[in-house]
Amino acid sequence: MNNKLQSFLYSLFLILLVSVFLDSCTMNPQSATCPPDIPLPKLTQDNACKTLMVIAEDRSGSNNDHNKFLEEDYKNIFTAFNTKTSGMVAVTVIGNPVPGEKDLHYFAFSSPYDSLPPLPAGVTIDELGPHRCKNKRISGMNDSVSAANATKISEYLEAIKKHVIGYKSNGKDLTDISTPVEHINRIINESVYGSYKNIIVLFLSDGQHDFSKSFKTDHPLLNTNRNIVLKTIGWKHPEAFSNISNKEDMESKESFINYLNNFNCN
Repeated sequence: MNNKLQSFLYSLFLILLVSVFLDSCTMNPQSATCPPDIPLPKLTQDNACKTLMVIAEDRSGSNNDHNKFLEEDYKNIFTAFNTKTSGMVAVTVIGNPVPGEKDLHYFAFSSPYDSLPPLPAGVTIDELGPHRCKNKRISGMNDSVSAANATKISEYLEAIKKHVIGYKSNGKDLTDISTPVEHINRIINESVYGSYKNIIVLFLSDGQHDFSKSFKTDHPLLNTNRNIVLKTIGWKHPEAFSNISNKEDMESKESFINYLNNFNCN
């Protein structure tokens, strides 16, 4: 056998060997594709694009029923949030709820794990194969994270039906804007959300406060140094948010859901 034929066969053998190894890293990413002697490093979630979204929904009689979210609306909101970003959704009721229902209701969506950084140029196939394999496993783990978040939505909707959609006034059906504003100012300034890339605040209300005469909506209501995105639906007092530069008065609740479906977390 001449040298050229030997070289050709040796090269062919190497190509087949590499193909078999790389194929082992393209199996189902949720299965154990990496050899046990190549463990995953400690994984982080530092690069995830996290969002804090706060919804203040007016369930009082002064807000028209067509402007109130239904269970299906909240399902669409949670689904879009899980698809487009991760982090925290908090919902508070505007109205005159009983004392135990005045707090924020929290709904957490876990963040994906960061992929391993690219290897430097010039690495060998022996280094590239395991690296690809590990990222395949991380991708599979992130599919599991998203699926777990989706499973939580049913649980979250039960809480929404009980605490938000099932709102009942504590006596007279008044509209209290001050308590939700207090809650929102607290949460958007909490340090735990300091690293979040986006803060979205939605007021689904006409802003007609009749709970106490001492509270007015003719001056800025939100106090924060954070860059927030403000959305309003039906709000009639623009001076209340004169200090917020990134704001939009939306046409309907469907407009807000469409905004989330097209949300680009960056």
